[in-house]
Amino acid sequence: MSLASRWDWYEATIDNVDDGRVTAALALATGATVTLGKGRNGYAHCDVLERDDEVLAQVYGRSARAGEVHVTITSEACDEVVPLLRARFPEHRVSRADAACDFAADFAVLDPQT
Repeated sequence: MSLASRWDWYEATIDNVDDGRVTAALALATGATVTLGKGRNGYAHCDVLERDDEVLAQVYGRSARAGEVHVTITSEACDEVVPLLRARFPEHRVSRADAACDFAADFAVLDPQT
């Protein structure tokens, strides 16, 4: 049996950057299309990055604090997008990071032992 952990939810805030720059960098790196979403938590604007009908990230901008951009990445998209975000914007602040630990095992063998 082996264990593999990964990000399952990752939210980060980047200072002193234009939200369009963050959106463009992530869209270019992932081949995503960008649609307009709904702002939240003080952010008036949201760009939704999608590929193959899957949301890869949401980029929030136009907050009361000029130059502040917030990015939300969830589920399996974390595997691809979190490393890109961390590489392109290493000075970000993490506000939420959930880790998932997936068990890879033959559970039919393990079940009788529990």
